[in-house]
Amino acid sequence: MTEQPDTAIVAGVGSGLGKALCHRFAEAGYRVGALARGTGASRDLAAELGPDRSAWTQEMDIRPDVESF
Repeated sequence: MTEQPDTAIVAGVGSGLGKALCHRFAEAGYRVGALARGTGASRDLAAELGPDRSAWTQEMDIRPDVESF
């Protein structure tokens, strides 16, 4: 059996902490899943990490629906 690298999923990837965390995890050999509200941030991050990194991005809004509270 082939050992798979650990996976880190980072929610809230923009231009600050979330993006920095994705870079740190990728540099440490993790597969990285990056969730962002807009496609621009996730596309930019995927381009920065490059094709040699095991990373995927997804547009997703994880904020709670305030009206449901």
